[in-house]
Amino acid sequence: MTTEKTDSRNTAADSDSEIGSDTPDLNPKTLKLLRDDLQRTHQESLTNVGELSTKATRIIQLNGLVLTILASVASQITLSEYLNFGSLISVSAFVCSILLAGIAFRNKPVKTGPQKSLAEDTIEKNFSETQYLLQVTYRGYAEWIEEADQVITERAKFIQWAIYSFILGILALLAGIVLSLDICNYSICQPMMSLL
Repeated sequence: MTTEKTDSRNTAADSDSEIGSDTPDLNPKTLKLLRDDLQRTHQESLTNVGELSTKATRIIQLNGLVLTILASVASQITLSEYLNFGSLISVSAFVCSILLAGIAFRNKPVKTGPQKSLAEDTIEKNFSETQYLLQVTYRGYAEWIEEADQVITERAKFIQWAIYSFILGILALLAGIVLSLDICNYSICQPMMSLL
């Protein structure tokens, strides 16, 4: 899983104007509960991102295995006999599936937790407990969850396209084999025509 510890100083620069020294009369215990809930949700989002990365890797490996097998078979047969529209579409679909899965794997990184800048701001601006909890929930986990959800949506979309492309490759490969062996002409169509 690709992660990134990004600098949130630009998002916390105007914290004094929004949070300021006079914070609302909020209950720190309630904010802690909210932080814990958001933290669990964030961890679930990170898990989903990791699972999608694993799925993308497996799709790449599966396509690579199929292409390796095809290359091995091609070296042992007369390639011109099996080179047709179906086989070309098949190879192109497998390559496209690899590219789509690669895009999903290399998609936008996600934040894993509080950054160094939050600690610096907490010390420099002397945040109270309530101010800190507001920062780590509103400017922290709430934003990180939203960003992670965007990454999940994007990765899932590319992975779905990669799966469709792989299925297309398999179907095109089978069609290419059928055309190459003239199964339709000699094994199916001729007996059926003789019965008419």
